[in-house]
Amino acid sequence: MMQTQNSELPKLSLIVRDKAMMHLAYMPFLEHGGVFVPTTQTIDLGSQVSVDLQIDELNTELHFTAKVIWITPSGAQQNRPQGIGVEFISEAGKHARKQIETYLGDSLDSPQLTHTL
Repeated sequence: MMQTQNSELPKLSLIVRDKAMMHLAYMPFLEHGGVFVPTTQTIDLGSQVSVDLQIDELNTELHFTAKVIWITPSGAQQNRPQGIGVEFISEAGKHARKQIETYLGDSLDSPQLTHTL
């Protein structure tokens, strides 16, 4: 049975303009990959969410279900933005991970800091 988007799940949106912004948001250290979404929404750790990810340079929109595994509160150290890190859990998330990693290419190995680590 194919997993469909659940309209009752909290919804997060992320618009990525370029590779630098994607690098800041992508979380390759997670087993299934994931992204950090700047938001002021309050969503509990472990909750499932619906995510809309737009990558402008690729003219691509990705939609997937994910699990909240990271929360950066307002006023976090090192001026990190407030938001939520989510791990891909759906087949659509696996597809998103492949597209993101292909898009980022060699920059996946960049030592540049991200929004999470």
